[in-house]
Amino acid sequence: MSTFQWLEFAASYAVQVALVIATAATLDCWCTSSDIKSRVWNACFLSILGLIFSGLLLPRLHLFHPWSKLHPTSLLAVAQVQSVLGTTIVAIWILGSAVMVSRWITRLVMMHRLLRKSVRLSASQHHVLAQCASASELTISDRRVEFRICPESFGPFCYQMHRPFVFLPGSLFAGKAEHLSHVLCHELTHLRTQHPMQLFCQKFAQCLLWFHPLMWISSNRASLVREFVCDDASVKHLGSTTAYLRALIATAEETQKHQEETLAISRRNDDLMERVRRLAQLNEHPTHCHRVPVISVFMICTLACSQVWLPLDPLASDRSIWSPWPTWSADVLHEVNVSVRDYEIFQHGHQLHEWIEITNKSREPVRSW
Repeated sequence: MSTFQWLEFAASYAVQVALVIATAATLDCWCTSSDIKSRVWNACFLSILGLIFSGLLLPRLHLFHPWSKLHPTSLLAVAQVQSVLGTTIVAIWILGSAVMVSRWITRLVMMHRLLRKSVRLSASQHHVLAQCASASELTISDRRVEFRICPESFGPFCYQMHRPFVFLPGSLFAGKAEHLSHVLCHELTHLRTQHPMQLFCQKFAQCLLWFHPLMWISSNRASLVREFVCDDASVKHLGSTTAYLRALIATAEETQKHQEETLAISRRNDDLMERVRRLAQLNEHPTHCHRVPVISVFMICTLACSQVWLPLDPLASDRSIWSPWPTWSADVLHEVNVSVRDYEIFQHGHQLHEWIEITNKSREPVRSW
């Protein structure tokens, strides 16, 4: 890919991502089911990752050719500006993504250190745990969930890479068994619905699109929606919204108290209030969404968004509505005897080397004999 094609890809990809996120946000507002909302956002992040591969491996749709009517000298000036601009933007993009990946890896290393240093449950705590959940509930995909004690300021959370883990503050075992049952159901729902894997895809998309403000907004929304899913599952499983709200608020207050003692940054209180308000109004808004139609609509819209390409390449020929195949995918297809066009269709007056040669000749001094 040339510098102009990289610039076109970067700008078009940002627009495509904005359209996909807008589609997901619209469906999120339209649906009332937390499960479908979560699936839409998961499909959103997977689609964002898919768009980058389709943009790098497949030809692009060029319906408009705004540069075709420019004079060759003007087009040469545009090409020179885009060459510098494209190189700069791609370099900044790669550098920012590298920094984000490094931070992500650092946090994973810290998580593994916490995992190694965390305290296992005592015999009495295992006994309390067994009274709050059955053995089948403590097994996720034929893997028994490992339970560890975490600092009070962290609050309960789950983690899964190869094995599922649930981290619980020690105060939960000393409090009401009802509160522990609600917290257990909440965290086990995270694991049962593959939320750690969804979070992994979300973080990966964030590393690629660190510069996109809608990416960060949508990530916060998707994280909140996953909490909605677990809230609904806990209320449905244990049958009391009021009891779950008491457990939720009590756990949040305990976590907040220890965060203040350790000068830690508190979790988003606005999200907690949103969850509380939603649970209080849950019975007023019954869910009547169907999963398959909603996801189908989203995928159709995503496919349409993938064809949105900004016509920034000044050397694109107006004799075809499709760009050439990228070199790496074209070479693979040629190896299996599939013929694809990996070159721009020749158009007189639109060849960069000819423009440069003409420009250089025009700058040569005229010699008098």
